[in-house]
Amino acid sequence: MSPKKPTRSAGRGQKRASAKQADTQADTQADTQADTQTESQVERYEADQEAADVAAEDKEAAEQMRAENRAALNDEKDKGTQYIDSCIDSEVELELDEQE
Repeated sequence: MSPKKPTRSAGRGQKRASAKQADTQADTQADTQADTQTESQVERYEADQEAADVAAEDKEAAEQMRAENRAALNDEKDKGTQYIDSCIDSEVELELDEQE
């Protein structure tokens, strides 16, 4: 008995199965690539958001520090003004005492 030769229809079926498998493989690969790309974009977005949050916190901290420094400088200025005023008052009192 001689071996059977594949018929033309059997060859076509094999070609269709191979083509279908290649399509499925390509779809899977495309889906995986899209998922990876999406994950990467999400990670970048989250990193950008985190950086923006940190920058906002740093800005708030800097503004708070400036306000505290401004208040401290104003307090020192007021103390200096009070000291000068008290010196002037003392000098005026001394002059008045000397005139009496």
